[in-house]
Amino acid sequence: MPITSHNTAGLIVIGNEILKGEIQDINTNFLCKRLWSLGVKVKRVSIIADDVTEIKEEVQKFSYKYDYVFTSGGIGPTYDDVTMEAIAAAFKDELQPKAELVNKLKSYYNTTDLTATQIRLATIPTRCQVKYSKSGKLLLPLYQMENVFILPGVPKFLKSLFKIFEDEYSTKIRQFYKKVIYLSVSEIEIAERFNKVSHDYSGRVDFGSYPVFDNSQYKVKITIESSDENDLKEGYECLLGLLGQDSIINLDEGSSDSGEARPKALSYREFLDEVKNEKHPNSKIIQEALRVMARAVEQYSLNGIAVAFNGGKDCTVLLHMFHCFVKSRFLEQLPKIKAIYTKSEETFTEMDEFVAECVDRYNLDLTTINLSMKAALEEYSTKQSEVKAVIIGTRRTDPYSGQLTPFCMTDGDWPAYIRIHPILDWSYSEIWQFLRYSSVPYCSLYDFGYTSLGGTHNTKPNPSLKRSKNEIEESKIDGKLEVEPLLHLDGYYYLPAYFLIEDELERAGRT
Repeated sequence: MPITSHNTAGLIVIGNEILKGEIQDINTNFLCKRLWSLGVKVKRVSIIADDVTEIKEEVQKFSYKYDYVFTSGGIGPTYDDVTMEAIAAAFKDELQPKAELVNKLKSYYNTTDLTATQIRLATIPTRCQVKYSKSGKLLLPLYQMENVFILPGVPKFLKSLFKIFEDEYSTKIRQFYKKVIYLSVSEIEIAERFNKVSHDYSGRVDFGSYPVFDNSQYKVKITIESSDENDLKEGYECLLGLLGQDSIINLDEGSSDSGEARPKALSYREFLDEVKNEKHPNSKIIQEALRVMARAVEQYSLNGIAVAFNGGKDCTVLLHMFHCFVKSRFLEQLPKIKAIYTKSEETFTEMDEFVAECVDRYNLDLTTINLSMKAALEEYSTKQSEVKAVIIGTRRTDPYSGQLTPFCMTDGDWPAYIRIHPILDWSYSEIWQFLRYSSVPYCSLYDFGYTSLGGTHNTKPNPSLKRSKNEIEESKIDGKLEVEPLLHLDGYYYLPAYFLIEDELERAGRT
């Protein structure tokens, strides 16, 4: 089924624990965002119990009304996991162990005789399709029964399996377009003008107005969305004209997933002025980093330098500074910054998304290579032979980095590049101080308790940021916690990365 601006979706969240409030549902937020990015409108979300009849009836109703249906939860090995049974009943099918799933489980558990509990994981409706990830490294597939996609309830696994759906439909995307306006006045003050524009563009542009009562920076957030880029631009400019500039706050549209509003990042002139006048809390180490960058450009020229960028916090700091430096040196026409992004099947989807956002933000000439860093540099050397140096966000606390200097050659068996390390002696705390003070957008995974990003196979939320529900409530009362933790896993909450105090525990989430 081709995706158009008219495709719709319904989400069915299944689980007694959700209805009891024992577990916070973050899957709905994820699915709504990702489906919207695919050009699919979520029309309804239903949260129901682990009850076969309820699930069956809801699936039948949603399957009839919407183009796509996504269920989450209830597909584990225990007898309260009844989603598969309900799906079979909804489509008048029966459950049977699927041979290919049985074989995969035998291989995974290294046995020829699966237990009854293990066999339940391989038992699905007979007409159910199985769709595997491109890497083939996920144990179980995405299940599809007609227009119903069956997902697990655990957020980590749900995200991985949803990528299978994305990969299949990515070539059929007709995206929506969106702009955001933040206002310093109350909703009642702009209601009449807002209503007029909403009426005038009805059917072409969707306007949303959301009052905010606990934010010192703005009082209303307005979203403008359309499947037509020209309609969006027209509606946006019309609304801006009616609102007037005095009421508009200059905030970054890509604010964090934690809900914490971030002021728009300083212009490069404002940033460099703050650093020069030592008004920035990181002024001294920024000045040293900029001196390293200046020396690099002087020796190798901008055309002879590439930035190694994978969306992590360290290289985000590095790229932001380098972009400001380049803009200050090339005032008339800003050249593109060469960048290399090495990724694999284990790369987090969130990192892919963030890197894509940074291409426009930092005017990048990005080369993406699906290889290890060493092999990627070998391939890159054939594509960009003029590049002789690579700026890297390595810090001295990274593995095997204790003896590095700001300028050093790659090891003997690597492609010959000068490695440039402008932030070599920065600490974890200084990285976060820079990002937050300068209002630099960063990868959303850091708001979910991740502090050091590798791949999906070896990276987890940092256990040092794990808190019980009581600890979270006490922190709110004491005024130590101003944001709501986004990740709730196994009965615990995880604070955002910038709450980590002990620098030496930065990699505690890496295995």
